[in-house]
Amino acid sequence: MSVLHQLPGPQFKEFIHELERLNYFMDPDYELLRQKLVECMEYNSVGENDPFDWESPAAGTSSSSAQLTPQKATASTPWYVF
Repeated sequence: MSVLHQLPGPQFKEFIHELERLNYFMDPDYELLRQKLVECMEYNSVGENDPFDWESPAAGTSSSSAQLTPQKATASTPWYVF
């Protein structure tokens, strides 16, 4: 089984190949990359305004337990979190 078997669609492979051909001095073809992402969304029936998976309650959990709560800072919280 391939490491990439769970890609969001065949278009994502084209997206990755476009990124791989770039070097530090090249400008990406942003329109092509955007189009490939849009094609992936269409392939997976994902809408622009659909919630991210972490924004939706997980199956089998109550809505209160699926809500994100802010983490409280403690003395052991790293400085870069702030």
